[in-house]
Formats: sequence, structure tokens, C-alpha cells
Amino acid sequence: MVDAAETNWMDVLDDVMGDQPRKYRGKVLQRWHLNASTTCWVYFIAAEETDMLDSPIKIGISNHPYARLAEMQQVCPAKLIILAVAPGGAAMEKRYHERFVSHRLHGEWFSRNPELLKLIRYWKVRYPLNAEVK
Repeated sequence: MVDAAETNWMDVLDDVMGDQPRKYRGKVLQRWHLNASTTCWVYFIAAEETDMLDSPIKIGISNHPYARLAEMQQVCPAKLIILAVAPGGAAMEKRYHERFVSHRLHGEWFSRNPELLKLIRYWKVRYPLNAEVK
């Protein structure tokens, strides 16, 4: 079994795309994120706590949270990690955005707060980050 946590998605893209120009890799990653034929996950991503103790948390959706993480990492100077994932699509993501609207910083980014951290702990126990979540 492949450990998705250890997967470097840019290496996977290099293998898949061969000699094609690197500029196309972002488009490929975008296609991987939302595809109705596979499980959709609500993800919670933030900077690694050693980098930013009070870093904001992004609540988003993707069929491939680790591919999404790899894409986000390319434009973020801090090391990002997936805190947790939960099954669900756009409707579930919208519910979480509405639930934490008072903590919204910008777009899909929310400040850390006790209720959000409790939700993350809940999902972290139920869906440990492993090869099932890619």
C-alpha cells in the first residue's frame, strides 16, 4: 500500500507527463482536484505548526487532497500540511464555511478557533491520513 502522506505529487506528474512542458502541470493538477467519479473530500490545510503556530486554516474540497496540497505548497513560503479530511463535496464545504463565517479571514481561510479545532480532531480520528485519502 502506498503511503499518500509520503507521496510527492510533482514527482508523480513528472512520471505521468514525461517531456511535456512544466507549464501544463498546473492544469493537470486542477483536473485531479474535482472529478465526480471519485470520492470528494473536504480538507483542512494549514501551515505546519512549527512554522506558524496560529496559522489560518483553509477549508476546501478536492478528490485528491495531496495533489491540492502540492499545488498550494508551490505558492506558499511556509510548509503546509493537511490537518484532516472529511468525506463530502461542495455542499458540506459550504456548510463549514457558513458555520465558521465569523472566523473567516479571506475566501476559504479561517482563523483557528476552539470549535474548528474540535471539528478537525473529530475528522482526524475518523479518517486518518493514509493511502485511502489521496
